[in-house]
Amino acid sequence: MRVSIIFFILLISCKEDLQRELRTAAYPIVDSIYKRQMNQITKEADSMCIQITHAKLQSVIDSILEVRRNQVKQLRSFE
Repeated sequence: MRVSIIFFILLISCKEDLQRELRTAAYPIVDSIYKRQMNQITKEADSMCIQITHAKLQSVIDSILEVRRNQVKQLRSFE
């Protein structure tokens, strides 16, 4: 019984070391994947921000033009 418990404890301790080694070895891989994906995500986000900005700007310009047209109509109606 004691031998099986000792064997089990040794097996668990070896497993933790293996996991620790795998985690340590995975850091550079995970870091490079993260950097590559963040560059792509940043480019996509910047592109989306530009599109949204252009859409909002066009909406503001259209609103200003509509207000100005209404003002011109009002001024012409007084003549």
